[in-house]
Amino acid sequence: MLMGRPDSTPYDLRFRLLGVPIRIHPAFWIVGLMLGFDQADPKRTLVWVAVLFVSILWHEMGHAMAAVWNGLRPSVVLYWMGGLCFSERDRLGIGGNIAVILGGPGAGFVLGILTVLVGAGVGGLTLEDNLALFGLGSGSIREAISKFNDPYVFSFYYSMLFFNFGWTLVNLLPVWSLDGGQFLAQVLTSRHPYRGMQQTYTVGMITAGAVALWAFSAEQTFLAIFFALFAFSNYQGRRALQHQGGYGSFDMDRGDWWTRGR
Repeated sequence: MLMGRPDSTPYDLRFRLLGVPIRIHPAFWIVGLMLGFDQADPKRTLVWVAVLFVSILWHEMGHAMAAVWNGLRPSVVLYWMGGLCFSERDRLGIGGNIAVILGGPGAGFVLGILTVLVGAGVGGLTLEDNLALFGLGSGSIREAISKFNDPYVFSFYYSMLFFNFGWTLVNLLPVWSLDGGQFLAQVLTSRHPYRGMQQTYTVGMITAGAVALWAFSAEQTFLAIFFALFAFSNYQGRRALQHQGGYGSFDMDRGDWWTRGR
């Protein structure tokens, strides 16, 4: 499937963090550089990639730590679509599964809050300042930006808030393979695995398609392509599920339906 585990390459970066194996596919860096490339100031590109790396790894470690606390041995992969945490959580009950799923978004919100606290303590940024940076509230964006003495510090701070609040909320949309879609799958498959996954893919396909159409109309090209791929992936999943006819078991980690035979 489109969102499956990426193949290993000789150029993968591998290490362990808190006992969890981490693998970074080279496509992660390539896509990160493409998305954040700033021809006028290449240093901003490096800031963007740094924030991307820290935020996505932190998010996936949130999943991983929740899995460890539930007795599993997770591993993390960062690749061109973001990150994946593999933990064989299908062995857990619904409560444990939900804890692992929400561990990532929870970690993202925590990192966003920590960023805000550092901004308040070091730079004197208020809640109004933070909202003003994104065009929200009644604060002045100029006044908020003036509290940063270095443009790269501002770029780092702004990007940290954008990823760990904004993208965390996007990640909670009911779209498989986003965390919101996996949460929905847990709820819907708790009584009927096959019908629940069918419904999950349908909701994901419609939601992702709607977001892609809105993004195209708003000239948000990356977001449009991103969710168009998710819509197609959910369509693929639904077709594969129909092809198997419901005979088998669903692996929540992989997003695959394994047949047992008819």
